[in-house]
Amino acid sequence: MFRKEDGAIDMVSLILTVVIAAVTMMVGLVVVANMESSMPDISGSALSTSLTNVMENTGTAFNFLALGLFVLAAVFIIGIVAGVLGGGQ
Repeated sequence: MFRKEDGAIDMVSLILTVVIAAVTMMVGLVVVANMESSMPDISGSALSTSLTNVMENTGTAFNFLALGLFVLAAVFIIGIVAGVLGGGQ
């Protein structure tokens, strides 16, 4: 996915992927936060538990997405240190 024709890893594509994913996560967090704050108060209804579960699961999903970004950045740094990005030269 991030390889050039000569087998080297394309550093620009990898950096852009991390940046685009981070920006998308930030926009998603803003959207979810605005949706939660604009919801009416349903504390006495049967939907209260469902809404709480959805918001907790969404928060967990964003935590895992952030972890994925850190893993992708770590792979990039390890690739630089190992000399893989330069085609082994």
